[in-house]
Amino acid sequence: YGIVSIGMGALYDIQLGKYMNYNGINNKINENVIYNVARAGIAIGNEEDAEVKGNHIYDVNLNDISTDATNDMYDHAGLMIGVLIYETETVNGSTTKLKGYPVKNILVDGNRINNVQSSVGATGIKIEQTPVFFDANSDNASMLMPEMESNVRVINNIVKDIFGTDDLADRAGIHLFTQRQYGDNLMPGDDYPSFRTMNDKISNNTIILTSSPNANTDGMVAGIGMQQATGTDVSNNIIVLDDMSINP
Repeated sequence: YGIVSIGMGALYDIQLGKYMNYNGINNKINENVIYNVARAGIAIGNEEDAEVKGNHIYDVNLNDISTDATNDMYDHAGLMIGVLIYETETVNGSTTKLKGYPVKNILVDGNRINNVQSSVGATGIKIEQTPVFFDANSDNASMLMPEMESNVRVINNIVKDIFGTDDLADRAGIHLFTQRQYGDNLMPGDDYPSFRTMNDKISNNTIILTSSPNANTDGMVAGIGMQQATGTDVSNNIIVLDDMSINP
């Protein structure tokens, strides 16, 4: 990663006897140039009221490595917002898959992203919200995050040269969605299948998707993709899908 910012999420306050919000607040990741990174240029999670603005990210995953030491498959993106879902963690010899890091009130504005490649999934800007329930065995002490609407605004960005290195790789300029079932991009996570990302905005972006130089396009391709979103404003975007390997 080029830059990673992850808050603590919810922590149990023993004095108050309930979970409290310890997200990162008011962080700004602006005007950076990031290149030659493996997974993503910028990744943020457990954040509120943050800015990701005016960054130039390019040359993501040039070595085309999409698996880790345990052979888990990973996608790649210029910006990852509220994601890192299903990352593996090993504690005392036991490996578990993490739930992810939801966000709210995030501004993604005026970034340039180009030359992202993956054999699994390549995305310019990926926003994946996952509900995480912190259970204290009572309604007043427990907490579901994210609280209320997501309110992620993705505006004035330029995304191009998003490539698959395998025929089945998925590609998107901007992808806004909620947690999927592990290994299934279509079905929502089975613990909170009714969860929606709410009141987001995707406007005034320019997205150009062309043919991948070393693979055909048999995976899913979208200029802008949304899954389980409510009240989203998608307006005034320019989307060019000029992939000659797609059958009409």
